[in-house]
Amino acid sequence: MALKPCDFGDDEEGRELEKSRKEYVQVLRDLRKQHPEEDIETVERMALETLMAKGPKSRAFYRVAATRKMTGGESEVPDNVVRKLMSPRQQVFMELLQTESNYVGILQTIVAMFKQPLEEMAEEDTNNGKNQALLNNTELKIIFGSLPPIFELHQ
Repeated sequence: MALKPCDFGDDEEGRELEKSRKEYVQVLRDLRKQHPEEDIETVERMALETLMAKGPKSRAFYRVAATRKMTGGESEVPDNVVRKLMSPRQQVFMELLQTESNYVGILQTIVAMFKQPLEEMAEEDTNNGKNQALLNNTELKIIFGSLPPIFELHQ
């Protein structure tokens, strides 16, 4: 099956993008033949890593890779390279997925760092009969009342 040319323009950058796209598709096909049991996401990741290994790398590339390894990042391929190889629809999908993931992470942090400790303090106050909690149950309900259903929905 022949590749359908994309309209990247007739300038040098457009020709370079088209060349990169063709190379990516060829590597993707080769890896798919070599690893038919793997899912497409794994094959795509392998293709990106193969292409990145071929080209020259800047100091910034190595710094990003080292940072990702230290922080437990999944891939050593820079996000901007991955995004250039995606269709506009895939880019929008990835942006929505990343935004939703960030939102769930923030909600999880709020629940773990604020809501649960404050509720535990209020519970201890109720059991001990002391009034040392930062917030009472009514105030907690006002502040965090709608958080649990929102968190459950997005999780």
